[in-house]
Amino acid sequence: MDTPTTRSYLTCYDYGTGGVWLLLDATSHEVAQRAYPNLIVFETRPEWMSDQDEIEYRADCERIGFHWNVEVPPTGWLKNHIDREKSKE
Repeated sequence: MDTPTTRSYLTCYDYGTGGVWLLLDATSHEVAQRAYPNLIVFETRPEWMSDQDEIEYRADCERIGFHWNVEVPPTGWLKNHIDREKSKE
């Protein structure tokens, strides 16, 4: 049986005056966006971002541990973010 392949999607929480960048592993862009609808999940890098910028953003996400899989309960910053969003409801 084949297992769907996951991909790391560059993702941003835009808070208005900036953003928090992270990587989300998912089997598709739609799965990642559905898992975290208040985040911006990029199917391809943003238009303003160069190839080198994308490499650096991804490396920074890895370096600081901002890399999650949508199939695994969130931890750290992502869990705190989700908890904050739920408390606003």
